[in-house]
Amino acid sequence: MSRVRFTLCLLAAGCPLLTTCAPPTEKPIRPGDLTLTLSWDPNPAEEEVTAYHIVKGRGPNASTPLTTVDGQTTRVQYDAHQLGLVLNDRICFRVKAENAQGFSGLSDAACTTITADDT
Repeated sequence: MSRVRFTLCLLAAGCPLLTTCAPPTEKPIRPGDLTLTLSWDPNPAEEEVTAYHIVKGRGPNASTPLTTVDGQTTRVQYDAHQLGLVLNDRICFRVKAENAQGFSGLSDAACTTITADDT
């Protein structure tokens, strides 16, 4: 089975794209301040993917299970606060596909460091 390819985007609450947001006044990230969106291209239809498994971690070898979604889902969002992130934290995500024959290998990691520019 082919590996999943995906992207990681950051979206600050209340900030339209392509603008600069004011820096936060405190180090912790409040609920709703920052949404992390993962999206990926679906595996080829003939692979009959039944689920995608998302893992997280602080580095490119991320391996802590986070979420499992059905094989039709190719986009998930996480609130940075719910993930326990604070400013200057580094977070990485990897994805693997599952079908009746087993699992794909994990994707390459998509990593970001949470900065004041993100919130």
